[in-house]
Amino acid sequence: MIKQINLFENEIFDYEFKKFRNSRRFRLSVYPGGRVLITGPTRSTIEGAERFLKSKKYWLREALSNIGSQPLPVNLKNNPEDYKKNYKEAKLYISDLVKRYNKIYNFKVGRISIRNQKTMWGSCSAAGNLSFNYRLFKLPEYLAGYIVVHELCHLAELNHSVRFWELVAKTVPRHKQIRKQLNKLDLNIS
Repeated sequence: MIKQINLFENEIFDYEFKKFRNSRRFRLSVYPGGRVLITGPTRSTIEGAERFLKSKKYWLREALSNIGSQPLPVNLKNNPEDYKKNYKEAKLYISDLVKRYNKIYNFKVGRISIRNQKTMWGSCSAAGNLSFNYRLFKLPEYLAGYIVVHELCHLAELNHSVRFWELVAKTVPRHKQIRKQLNKLDLNIS
């Protein structure tokens, strides 16, 4: 039976939930064409499945975007009210991405700012401060992750040299393809 869940503002996902006798935990699968399947133990409930799905919402959005079943991205227009409404969620999400990727690089990160920038996804200052557009949290995680990695790598190389791109490729080997996608969204990354 197909069900629906609203995981992000204006993004409703269809999913299927099935119980299996041999299953010990929830599992989320995405199939070509965008079919989303959650499987779980026979004693599991739909509420438990939806809690699990909500905990995987960023992964799900990325997985669906990677197979092309979901348009990129939701509304990215500059909107001060949207910024105020989503600031806390954006700051939490982006800060988590910075921590996650910086476990790989171990760079000294200064202040992290979340702003309603009109033309930039992110920037890095010579003092080691990172600034990100709050709308990163509306992007699929692989795009937002690339932007975070890009700015983190500027902490070591404040340029776009060969060494810089080698650092980026350490965690985002598809960075050239991802940059092409980002270029279609009318914002810049420095």
